[in-house]
Order: sequence, then C-alpha cells, then structure tokens
Amino acid sequence: MITFLDRHATGRAVAAAAAALAALLGAMYAATTAFYDATGVGILNLLGARNFAEPRSGGYSAEVAYAWLTAYGPDGRRDHLLILLLDIPLVLAFTAFTALGLRYAAVRLPVPGRLRALIPVLPVTGAVLNYAEDIGITVLIAGYPDRLDGLAAVLSAVNAAKSMTYMTALLTTLIALAALAVAAVWRRVRAARCPADQAGL
Repeated sequence: MITFLDRHATGRAVAAAAAALAALLGAMYAATTAFYDATGVGILNLLGARNFAEPRSGGYSAEVAYAWLTAYGPDGRRDHLLILLLDIPLVLAFTAFTALGLRYAAVRLPVPGRLRALIPVLPVTGAVLNYAEDIGITVLIAGYPDRLDGLAAVLSAVNAAKSMTYMTALLTTLIALAALAVAAVWRRVRAARCPADQAGL
C-alpha cells in the first residue's frame, strides 16, 4: 500500500482525486436531496437527514429504521438502493483523496517514518466501514418487511464509527495539505529575502 501511494502521490493525482470527490459529492447531494423531497425522510446512511449539508447524530433504533423504510414506500426503497450504487465511486474518491493527500504531504513535511506508515489506516478503515454499512442497508431493504432488528442496531453503530473516521481523515488531510502550502510559501519568502540580505552585506 505504501509503495503504491509513493508511486501515485503527486500533486496532480491529489488534485484529480479532489476534483472527482467534489463532483461525486455534488451528485450525491442532488440525489439525496431529491430522495428526501420525494419521501419526506432521508436515507439511512444520513440518519434520515435531507443531505450531508444537514448532518445528524445520535444514530437510530431498529424501530426508527423500519419506520423510515415504511415511509420510503416501494419506489423509495428502490431509489435508496440506487443511491447506494452511487456511494461506490464516492467512497473510492474519498479514499483516494485522503490517502494520496496525506502521503503527498507527509513525505514533504517532517513526519516520522512510523507515522507515515499509518497513513492509509484512516482512509481504508472509513471505506471498509462505509461499504459494510451499505451492504447491511441493502440486506435490510431487500428483506423488508421482514425485520432484522439486530442488524439495524449494528448499522447505527457502524454509521457512527464511519462518520468519526471520515471526519478525522478529512480534517487531517486538509490540515496536512494546508501546512504543506504554508511551508512552501515560507520557503519562497526566505529565498526571496536571501539575495536582498546578501546585497546589503
């Protein structure tokens, strides 16, 4: 994994991953907003929220999950599954941006080697949790109206862990890239001052 990241963690790759992530987030925003407006309830992945711009926390109980599934109706449950398909490339784009972005910054900043080796952990963990949640939700929807209360409870916990992992990975990536940008500007400022200082001597 580290060798792969070293080979592909370039400025262009990070920018391309960021652009892909932005485009897919836009598509997901539109899809989930339209879903909410049609059914009156958001998808399970968003804890019933209209879209990711209006985040909710606290999870949900099995009773709440099945109340939402009922409110969706047959068409809504089908559309929920289609939205989960959009989640596949979105998760890949998020993982690519955070993993490549962190590695790109880490090799250019004074980051200990052991810490660099842990870089893929957060992005990959988030992706695994997200796909596990998507699979579980697919099982819930496919099995409706039969109830799988235990699975619904587990999925609520997985959602919380996924959200925390994603937020940590994204914030860490943005902070690392911002630190790299500041360091680059500082180097240019110092380089511009050096000739002036030497001329004064």
